[in-house]
Amino acid sequence: MTRLLTLLALLAAPLSLHADDNPDRAAQLKTLRADFETAQADFRAAIKAGTVKPDDVGDYPGWAELPTRFLKPTRAIIEAGPADALGLEALLFALGDLGATDTDLFALALKHHAASDKLDSLLGRQSVPVQFLRELAAESPHPKLRLRSQFFVADRAYDAGELADAIKSLENLERDPALKAIPVSENGQLPDRVTQLLYEARHLNVGQVAPAVAGDDLDGKPLKLSDSRGKATLLVFWSTDCRPCMGMVRHEVELVERYAGRPFAIVGVNGDILAGGNFVVLGRDGKPVDGTAKLKVLVEKNKITWRSFRHGHWGSGDETGIGYQWNVHT
Repeated sequence: MTRLLTLLALLAAPLSLHADDNPDRAAQLKTLRADFETAQADFRAAIKAGTVKPDDVGDYPGWAELPTRFLKPTRAIIEAGPADALGLEALLFALGDLGATDTDLFALALKHHAASDKLDSLLGRQSVPVQFLRELAAESPHPKLRLRSQFFVADRAYDAGELADAIKSLENLERDPALKAIPVSENGQLPDRVTQLLYEARHLNVGQVAPAVAGDDLDGKPLKLSDSRGKATLLVFWSTDCRPCMGMVRHEVELVERYAGRPFAIVGVNGDILAGGNFVVLGRDGKPVDGTAKLKVLVEKNKITWRSFRHGHWGSGDETGIGYQWNVHT
């Protein structure tokens, strides 16, 4: 209780700077960052100790509001010199770490720092407006920022259900010579992400024909997804070491029983490490790990009567597996 009261007092108290009476802007920003990290650490410790508990929807009261008390003093640092290097660092702290959504701060970032490659740290955040991404793509002299900004514009369009716009943007990206000219160490596998999202946009949406999938089942026998054509088919990506996956099995069994004799099927895509698979894991004894026996036991125990493709082990770096074709990465 004492720790909780201390934490609540910290959240409610006006922000103070642990520096000189007239600290310069750099010292102020350094202190703000340190205090924000401390406040987050204290909050996490209170959660771990059980003194701060989740509400009915699983959110921790006070966590989302934690950054707000740091935003006002950060804005003061920005407003004192938005065009200088420290102004940029303060903008990145506000728009990145603090998750600020203020349109005027994004406008300042574009006005004074569109040429800075440091804006890359903001890309991919849901709090970043699409308009900011569009303008950055148009104004940035850095190919990587331009391309990444365009990718996230397309990604947002796809999430919003604007399929035609997303496909058009991704096709333009795919044709852009600059995409493959960026060193792999800098592009963050951006070409692969473009290819994967474009494939998903073209083939994995409501109303589109499911892509053909063919391979071997867990017994090494040929299996095709088209074997289920004409049935409502649930494609399940799973492995025995995935607790949420195994937790769903009883519901899947219920579906099979409920729709017995009707045009319904479940087809699995399994990621266990099996003998003869496309990935070898060595155990502590130096011998290849083979989960075949374990998998067979759990299949029988859980009454998994439907067939599953062998995906190969997720995380192996082998991107020929069925999961990668469907843009499922874990």
